[in-house]
Amino acid sequence: MGSYTRLLGRILDELGIRRAVLMGHSMGGRLVTELAAGEPERAVAVVLLDAIVGDTWDRMVNLFRIAPPLLAGLGGILAVDTLSTVPFFRDPRQAVKLGRLVVPTMLGHLRRPWRMIGPAVSILRSIPSAPMLDRLAEHRVPLFVIHGERDVAVPLATAWASARRGHGDLVVVHKASHSWLLKDPEALPAVMHELMKGRLGTARLKALLAAGVDPNGATVDEVESAFFAPDALVTRLTPDEPWDDRAELHHRPRYRWTLC
Repeated sequence: MGSYTRLLGRILDELGIRRAVLMGHSMGGRLVTELAAGEPERAVAVVLLDAIVGDTWDRMVNLFRIAPPLLAGLGGILAVDTLSTVPFFRDPRQAVKLGRLVVPTMLGHLRRPWRMIGPAVSILRSIPSAPMLDRLAEHRVPLFVIHGERDVAVPLATAWASARRGHGDLVVVHKASHSWLLKDPEALPAVMHELMKGRLGTARLKALLAAGVDPNGATVDEVESAFFAPDALVTRLTPDEPWDDRAELHHRPRYRWTLC
């Protein structure tokens, strides 16, 4: 996990991203937590999506070390969860998009199952995540924990523990499993839009003011200068179309959620 985290930091440096809202799903949530805990100045905020962090997860890892086959069972649950998120009947167009990604991935796992050994060993060797959340709280890094109510692989208790220890906000996505982001692409943007009206938006404003940028009437270039290095590579990788934060979603999110 430490190697993955250092690689993530090097990627941000290469892209010229000095500060950002760090967001990660599942194992990615663990990586952004570790990165922000080690270098809190990088994080405007941290957003965890069904992340493998918290006291409950740490206890699960201890159990996996005693009985490694349980970790293999977890992998099976995740595979079934991913397949079950494909909306074959409700949204055929989205099902086709996901099928192009899911089918080759699953076939690759079946043909070369040993490639999953690396992530499994990384989980078994990982250090506890609870002190990382403590460090986020200590440095007052705004934390937002978003979690599916019906996540079997990473139970909702992990989210409650993470939000409590990191002094963060918890968003429970009702009737959602581990891979709910794939099933309804509109849900996460809608959740983020709501969070931007509260503490997440406040964190962004504070970051802009700390960089000497007046949020009122600031241009896109001025906003980017607060978070990116001069001539950052990331600015050359983004589309030239103007950003409109008032753009409408393609359809109403199917999921409902509660901010706890």
